[in-house]
Order: sequence, then structure tokens, then C-alpha cells
Amino acid sequence: MKSLKYRNRSTRQMAALAGNPIWKALSKNAPMPVQQQVDVALASRASLDEILNGRGVYDHVNDLTCSSHIAIVLAERGYGEEYMPLLLQAHSVVAAWRVLAIAKQTLEAAPEDVAIVREMLDVHEAQNATADHTEVASAIFNGLARVGSRSTVAQ
Repeated sequence: MKSLKYRNRSTRQMAALAGNPIWKALSKNAPMPVQQQVDVALASRASLDEILNGRGVYDHVNDLTCSSHIAIVLAERGYGEEYMPLLLQAHSVVAAWRVLAIAKQTLEAAPEDVAIVREMLDVHEAQNATADHTEVASAIFNGLARVGSRSTVAQ
């Protein structure tokens, strides 16, 4: 039996697919499954806990960076747009932590910064519960593209 080669799709290809109206029409127009929502929330909360317990590394900060970008994209698309100032503030906090993590410096989290990031995670979890699955998938790819380009909001 001939083995199939795994084809790794680029972020650009996946973003085009997620934004494709035909793919959206054929896919389920329902919120993310509850278990998937729980998995996403736990991953972000665990990353924040690692940072707070002094074990935070780049990967933990990167998880929070991705979450903040995705939350911003979803807010731009109408899922909690009233929280945009909070999301941008939380993104600034996480971006500062990311600079420290890249430099392999100790991540020090001020209580007010932690509170802002926790509120951002609360908003993001509510977004994941209300946005349809394809909208979240599209926001993920858009958010990942922003992480790579170092852009926060849509141009």
C-alpha cells in the first residue's frame, strides 16, 4: 500500500479556505463544540498560571498573544466590539510580556496587568461561545497572520 504524503497547508491557504463563502455555506453554522471551547480556555488559563507562578516561557506568552489577536479580530467582526479598548489594553500587556520572553528575562506581572489579561480571556471565552465555528476559524488564521506581521488591528 502506498503511503499518502501529508500536505501541510500554509496559513495563507487556510485563511483563504476559512474565508471562502462556499466553504462557509457548506460548513456548520454553529458555535464551537463545548469541549473545544473548554480546551481553548484551559490552554490560555494554564499559560497565564505558568506566567504567574514564575515558570512562564515564550510559548506561554505566545498562547496569550494569539488569544488576544483572535479576540481583537472577533471584536472587529461584531462579537464584543464594546470590549475593544479592554482587548487592546490586554494586548499591550501581553506584547510587553512577549518582549521580555524573547529576551529570556523574568516575566513580572503586575496585579492590574493580570486583571486586564483575565478580563480579556473572559471576553474571548464568551466570543468563542457565541461566534459560529467558521468565524472563529477565520479569526484564528487572521490572528496568526497578525502575530507574524506584528499588526494589532485591521489595516
